[in-house]
Amino acid sequence: MISVWQSITRNRRLRTENLKVSSATTNSKYSLDPKLVARILAEVREEEIVSMSSDVINIPSPTGEELQMAQYMQSELQKISLDVTWQEVEESRANVVPT
Repeated sequence: MISVWQSITRNRRLRTENLKVSSATTNSKYSLDPKLVARILAEVREEEIVSMSSDVINIPSPTGEELQMAQYMQSELQKISLDVTWQEVEESRANVVPT
C-alpha cells in the first residue's frame, strides 16, 4: 500500500510529464510555454496542499452553515496577500471572493 505522500508525488510527476508532452505537441495559441509550466510547478508546495486539504476536510460546512469555512478561506487568501470581498448571503452563510 502506498502512502498519501507517495501518491501525491507520483501524481505530480505524471502531471508534469503530461504538461511537457502537451506543451511540446500542442500548437494552439492557448498552450503554455514549457518554461512557464516549469516555473509554476516549481512553486507548488505539496505539504501546504495536503495541510490545507486536511484543514478544509475538518471544517464542518453543511448547506446553510458555511460561515466557518468562509472565515477560513478569507484568512488563507489574505495570508497570501489577496484582497478578499466578503459577501454575506444570509446568517451563517457567506461567499468569499478573492480579487
